[in-house]
Amino acid sequence: SWNATTNATHYDLLRLDAATGEWIVAASNITGNTHTLTGLTPLTSLWFAIVAKNNTTGATGNRSTAINRTVSIAGIAIGAVSGTSTLCESTTNVTYTVPNATGANSYNWTVPTGASIVSGQGTFSITVDYNSGSVSGNVTVVALDANGCQSSASTKAITVNAQPAKPIITPSGNLLSTTAGFTSYKWYFNSVIIGGATINTYTATANGLYKVEITNSNSCVNISDEFNFVATSLNDVLIEGSKISVFPNPVIDQLSFKITQQAARKLEVVIINAEGKLVKQAILSNGITQLTVSDLASGYYLLKITGNKETKTVKIQIIH
Repeated sequence: SWNATTNATHYDLLRLDAATGEWIVAASNITGNTHTLTGLTPLTSLWFAIVAKNNTTGATGNRSTAINRTVSIAGIAIGAVSGTSTLCESTTNVTYTVPNATGANSYNWTVPTGASIVSGQGTFSITVDYNSGSVSGNVTVVALDANGCQSSASTKAITVNAQPAKPIITPSGNLLSTTAGFTSYKWYFNSVIIGGATINTYTATANGLYKVEITNSNSCVNISDEFNFVATSLNDVLIEGSKISVFPNPVIDQLSFKITQQAARKLEVVIINAEGKLVKQAILSNGITQLTVSDLASGYYLLKITGNKETKTVKIQIIH
């Protein structure tokens, strides 16, 4: 407030810009001799002056003697911010709240760099998305009264842990793999979790869509795009009315036999190496039978499938 000046019709309120040393108009054409400025930073020390003028005649007086004032804090007691303090990048729909303070007309929130306020700005509760690239920082809120004067700030420190990069599935025969070194792995087949598949590799046993979920040491998760696995199969083997698919070829560690039509009462399979030595043997059953070949050296082998009276021979390749 200031004393009224004779013949003045209006007043300009000036504020000294500390950065430039120049006077700027904080409010113009004030008709009375009081004015409330809003939007100022609490506890900031500022210099003010008044210029009286007569808008009818165009006369303007000299700038008054400057006075120094410290921006007051609104008399609002604001409580502590509640909500999650440690989370992962790309976490969404996180809620932060303060008790609704007496005398508060609105609230102003700020969040860490990269995060965004989805809803609630201006109220005592907000919803925040920690977008990709979000970093640690503070969630801060001030309350504003009806005059725009703000309370002291209430702050909550937030730790944002980085999300691991999206894993990529790399096939080699029927072996699917992704980057090693993460805390845990989950493999999915056609969006259904595969029991016991908890390492960075998985041997596909059927055609379909596979994906892998990884978790790092901060419990942050990412999941791969779906990988469409189509097994490379030998020609179907027809023997004594039975139809058998053998895949994949080449094979790394698991050779699969899928019987789609069975007439023979017993089907036996043997693998013979280049020296003519029998190195693997198994009895086939309905559905899928798997034969481990990871202990065999890389190279070409003969695969013999024998029924009651007939034997069929095909060539397979083992690679490591």
